[in-house]
Amino acid sequence: MTTVYEHLERFAGEIVGGWPHDPDGKKLPFQVVQTAGGPHLGTTTFSTLGLGKIPLSDGKAEPRMIRHELVMIVPADAVPANIVGILQQAGMEAISRNTAYLRGEMLGPRGPLFEGFEPKALYACIPVYFPDEFSSAITEEAGEVVFVWLVPLLDSEAHYLHVNGWRAFEQKLIAEDPDLTDYRRTAPAL
Repeated sequence: MTTVYEHLERFAGEIVGGWPHDPDGKKLPFQVVQTAGGPHLGTTTFSTLGLGKIPLSDGKAEPRMIRHELVMIVPADAVPANIVGILQQAGMEAISRNTAYLRGEMLGPRGPLFEGFEPKALYACIPVYFPDEFSSAITEEAGEVVFVWLVPLLDSEAHYLHVNGWRAFEQKLIAEDPDLTDYRRTAPAL
């Protein structure tokens, strides 16, 4: 067994920053942390820490409880100023709706996520850029905790996902192989 903290550091490097309060100074039931690295050279990882202590429904008729942490991966040399706020908002929305984010779910679109760049929605998926062992951890504090990667989506990607569903979308991503860690990327030929 491990802790979420140790699990994050094992796969993404040392935790180098933490934000337990929202922009108004209110303490949240979890914090957002930044690690020194990511799955690839030149990336950094932001994650909720402590959200996994809160069991959330899978939203099904016969609900199963899920504990998860939310992860975003961005270029280390281009960290968006509001990435912490985005993760805080996504985490608080999961708590307020009492439902976990499931693979294939789109959050938004709601307007530009990062000033000056196109992404307006997030896509919940398995953190496939990390080794398979990263996707979940058996923790001392909460039992099994899964990690949900929130990928910023370009307009064409969000449209394709909406029209064709998540399975077709993920197959298209495999074929096109865009760098999903870079929110500044150009749109693939979807």
